[in-house]
Amino acid sequence: MDFTTYPFLNIMWTFFIIFFWVSVFVLLIRIITDVFRRNDIGGGAKAAWAIVLVCLPLLGSLIYLIKEGSHLGKREWEEATAAQAELDAFRIAQAGPDGASVAAEIARANALFEAGTIDETEFRAIKSRVIS
Repeated sequence: MDFTTYPFLNIMWTFFIIFFWVSVFVLLIRIITDVFRRNDIGGGAKAAWAIVLVCLPLLGSLIYLIKEGSHLGKREWEEATAAQAELDAFRIAQAGPDGASVAAEIARANALFEAGTIDETEFRAIKSRVIS
């Protein structure tokens, strides 16, 4: 095929078709992911949705978006919020007592050591406890 004779509008049409099909596959993957993440429907309903989406992808995705589209974003938002809360709790737990960071805890122990309140063995014990 000679690419110099391929008209510009045919190139644009080809790009449009490719974009359309990539969009359809991304939409199908997102819908199928949502179907299998849902907790409010059972396995039979999930299988039925999967069969409809595989056999009739455009019609099935349109039906799913009409029926469950408003809940699709809500479920994803709730999952993202729960994941962020879990990450925040993990970071707070890693920060140490009273939300102090490792460096702040070592600095506090160093200040106690320099003031003579604790000796070097206690300072090393605190430092090793905080680091681990």
